[in-house]
Amino acid sequence: STIVLTDESGYIKKINGSIPGWKNKIKFFGNVNLNIEDIPFLNKIFFEINIHKHNGGHALRTPLDVDIRYMNSIYKCHVTPIDSKVPMILYIITDETIERIQKAKLTHSNKMEAVGRLAAGIAHELRNPMGTVRNSTHILKDSQIKSQEDKIAIEAIERSIERAGNIIENLLNYSRIGESSDSIVNLNGVITETVKFYKKSNIEKQIDFDIIVPTNFNFYSNENSIRHILTNLIANSVDAINKKGIIRIEASSTENDIIIHISDTGKGIPKKDLDNIFDPFFTSKAVGKGTGLGLYIVYSEVEKLKGSIQVKSQLDEGSTFSVTIPKMR
Repeated sequence: STIVLTDESGYIKKINGSIPGWKNKIKFFGNVNLNIEDIPFLNKIFFEINIHKHNGGHALRTPLDVDIRYMNSIYKCHVTPIDSKVPMILYIITDETIERIQKAKLTHSNKMEAVGRLAAGIAHELRNPMGTVRNSTHILKDSQIKSQEDKIAIEAIERSIERAGNIIENLLNYSRIGESSDSIVNLNGVITETVKFYKKSNIEKQIDFDIIVPTNFNFYSNENSIRHILTNLIANSVDAINKKGIIRIEASSTENDIIIHISDTGKGIPKKDLDNIFDPFFTSKAVGKGTGLGLYIVYSEVEKLKGSIQVKSQLDEGSTFSVTIPKMR
């Protein structure tokens, strides 16, 4: 933790510890005319306090806790007024980035596990009535007296049963997301299953998916991680497209690596953000529209596979994420 002591006007009397983004990382005693507003990180705290005061609070009379996001980290700042001959303000600053990341990842993991259990339960429950419908359809199909309309209706039922069966199988595949052992991964199959979840976006946003991956594209890896990577990258591309666009997914193989490219014709990423997009909690989306963990999870899963990820982007033209995964780890 870092401790900062100021007078009521914000002039610094003492700093014990390091201030993010500030060169002086040693003990500081107030022998210069330095104000809290002169140090960018501390100025952010000062700004938060002023917001609190504006909303009817009394930041300088009662203790106040504020969260500060700075340089892709999260800090908890406890601000306490000290009632003495010369009133002072005490700031205790703690870096909580790792703790918040671990908590967020645990929450995400628990949610995925719960969703997996729910999906598996729904899928198994649906299989029973679907089996009854399928058997009844076979009986109708074998009956002797059938009009042309009956035949058309039976064929429509069979197509719907097959479609429902594929949806159930898809749910069961994603319910196994907690499994972590390596196995043979059919990349085309995993991509196809993932894309099915964005059928609504296909219609509403008029997004076309162009999957350039052979049906027999198999490799040995962790399917759980591959699903995480694809799900988050495809979701990111869908969000980047406002109306009408193409998401292209390609894969190739070299002697040592599997390379996956996911490109979109979305709004692109500003150049100033490119170095930060894989940082935890970094997001350019509106409040409530993103957690800033999607691409961080992608980066973590790629690292887990001993791979690498690069991004190229141009504003108003789109982005391409390239994931390289070694065949041998």
